[in-house]
Amino acid sequence: MVAGVCYGMVANNLPSRSDVVQMYRSKGITGMRLYSPDAQALSALRNSGISLMIDVGGTDQLAYLAASGSNASAWVRTNVQAYQGLTIKYIVAGNEVLGGDTQNIVPAIRNLNAALSAVGLGGIKVSTSVRFDVVANSYPPSAGVFAQAYMTDVVRLLASTGAPLLANVYPYFAYRDNPRDIQR
Repeated sequence: MVAGVCYGMVANNLPSRSDVVQMYRSKGITGMRLYSPDAQALSALRNSGISLMIDVGGTDQLAYLAASGSNASAWVRTNVQAYQGLTIKYIVAGNEVLGGDTQNIVPAIRNLNAALSAVGLGGIKVSTSVRFDVVANSYPPSAGVFAQAYMTDVVRLLASTGAPLLANVYPYFAYRDNPRDIQR
């Protein structure tokens, strides 16, 4: 079984990146998600054996990557190739992207895929991470439909590359909002 965690770095008085990596390893954690390509964290993760999911950063980075293949190539050089010894499983082009920024998801994924392939790293899958409510109807599965039209193009692209659609699921919030009907 793979145990993975999200490594958030927006707080005060956090331990050093290398201390965090050592703690994760001591607890048997073998997967980690970084919400942005933090240079210190990436350096600390070299040769750690922890599989990574690296988000590109905010919607400004998503737009930058969607704008051109050369931007994606620069991002790959700076945030992937510069850190030999990492086990990168996924790059996440956008986290719960909303509104007009959704138009950048498909071009960013395409540009990142091309940039990774060009340097022999096509085995790293590029996806996007969506809110769980992206599905408007899920039952029966054959009647499933997305709540937003842009998702059709996203899913087609992911299917063509063999990348998974990543969904952020928050079971605690479901329990918090309805503890009477949800058993622990």
